[in-house]
Amino acid sequence: MECGVREFFFKVKDGGKHIMLKKKFNDISHYSEMMDGKRVFVYIGESGSGKSELAINAAMSFVELTGKEVHFFDMDQTKPLFRSREVKELMMEKGIKFHCMEQFQETPIVPHAVNEMIMNKDNIVVLDVGGNSTGAISLGQFSHILNMDNVKTFFVINYFRPFSRDKNSIIATIDQIKNASKIRKVELICNPNVGKSTIFEFFKEGYEKTDSMLYEMGCEMDYLAVPEWLYKEAEKIAPGKKVLKIKQFIEYAWI
Repeated sequence: MECGVREFFFKVKDGGKHIMLKKKFNDISHYSEMMDGKRVFVYIGESGSGKSELAINAAMSFVELTGKEVHFFDMDQTKPLFRSREVKELMMEKGIKFHCMEQFQETPIVPHAVNEMIMNKDNIVVLDVGGNSTGAISLGQFSHILNMDNVKTFFVINYFRPFSRDKNSIIATIDQIKNASKIRKVELICNPNVGKSTIFEFFKEGYEKTDSMLYEMGCEMDYLAVPEWLYKEAEKIAPGKKVLKIKQFIEYAWI
C-alpha cells in the first residue's frame, strides 16, 4: 500500500527570509516543510476526522509564511455542521480567498474556479473535501491535475472516529476514498481528538494506537496534529514526529 512521500526539504538561508520566518513562527515551522515546493494541498478522510480544522490552520499558516494569494475551497457537501464555511469571514479577514457553493438539498455542488486556481502558478490552493468516499467523488473530475507533482493530498486519521479504530477499517476507508477521488498517493496525518473535551490521556491513547496500527500496515505517520492546549505535552511523547499545533476555529455556542 502506497502511503505517501516521506522526504521533506526545508532550507534555512543565512540572513535570509526563511530564518526570520522560522523564528517568528516557531510553532508552525513544519508547515514550511509541508509545502516542500508544492502549491496545492488536499484534505480528505473520514467524516468528523478534523479535516476542516487542519485545512483552515494550514491556509492561515501558508498566508503568513509565503505572502502569496491563498485560495481555500470548501468542498464539504456531506454534513450541515462543522464545515470550514463557518469561519469564512475570519479567513477572508486574514486575506484568504474563500470559495464555496450553497448546497441544494442533497445535491453536491462543486465551487467554481477550482481548475483555474490550481493551474495558476502564483496561487496556493487548499481543498477541504467532504468526508468519506461520498465527499471525495467530487475530486474525480480534477484527478488529472491533483496527481501532478505540485500537489499534496493528506488523509486525516482520528482514532476516535468509528472507522479509524482498527487497521482494516483505516485501509478500507483510504482505499474507498482514493478510488472515489482517483488520487494515487496520500500522506497521513494523525489527529487524535474529541474536540474541546480532548485531554492529554485521550490524545496519548489515540496517538499510540494510531502509530501502532500504521506500523502494522507498513506505513508511517507523516504528521501529528495536536490541539494547541496540549502542544507542549505532545512534543514530549512524540520525539522526532512532525507536530502541527492546531487552533480550534470552528465553534458553536451550544457545544
